[in-house]
Amino acid sequence: MRIQRHHIVNSRQFAYEKLSLWIKQQCPHLEGQPISMISHKFFLWSDSSLDCAVPGRHYRVILTPGQKYEFKIGNNIFHVHVNINCTACEMPLPDTSQVVNLRKVQKITPTITCQEFATQKLSLWLQKQHPNLMKDPLSLKSSSTHLWPSSALGCKEPGICYTGRLTQGHRYEFQIGDHQFFVHVNKEQTLCVMPLSEPPQVVNLLEDPMAKASTKRAPDEEGSRKRPREID
Repeated sequence: MRIQRHHIVNSRQFAYEKLSLWIKQQCPHLEGQPISMISHKFFLWSDSSLDCAVPGRHYRVILTPGQKYEFKIGNNIFHVHVNINCTACEMPLPDTSQVVNLRKVQKITPTITCQEFATQKLSLWLQKQHPNLMKDPLSLKSSSTHLWPSSALGCKEPGICYTGRLTQGHRYEFQIGDHQFFVHVNKEQTLCVMPLSEPPQVVNLLEDPMAKASTKRAPDEEGSRKRPREID
């Protein structure tokens, strides 16, 4: 039973990561929205297709145990089927007869450094949320390499699914005028978050700032002296 539970945990992480990569590459309009796991069930499929057979592909006719996960992104529901060894990962697309082989989805090598990536994302957020701050130059005060215990990058939010895998990345401290901002980025640049001292406690810098109208005022003089909440 211990071995089985170990595989279940790994398959959940595997399904989440593969779906996240596919969303980033194929559905950029959904990128940045939280991915929530709605349900998961243990299945025993009749063959290695995981009930996602594609014409022209060959499958082993053998009982195949695994998990079926249901994820929600915005108003979209995705079902991901994973065998117990994580050597097969299939996703039937909603409202179509097509099947995506998530096992073949690979990470894309970033073309810019993590520091440049963090600077770009923070600058874009500031332009949309606090344009009055942009009259001052944005400067990097410090940077450090981190190894976080999960994909939350030290900034967990309730109701959001994270992988419990060690995640390597960087933590940057920026200053603009009298204001300081901390940005956490994983090395693949697929995650970029910023802890704040006031709600929202965490800002996902991968979200399109144009998708949400800003209702917040720029920090006042008293608030400018408050350091952001540091989350390790």
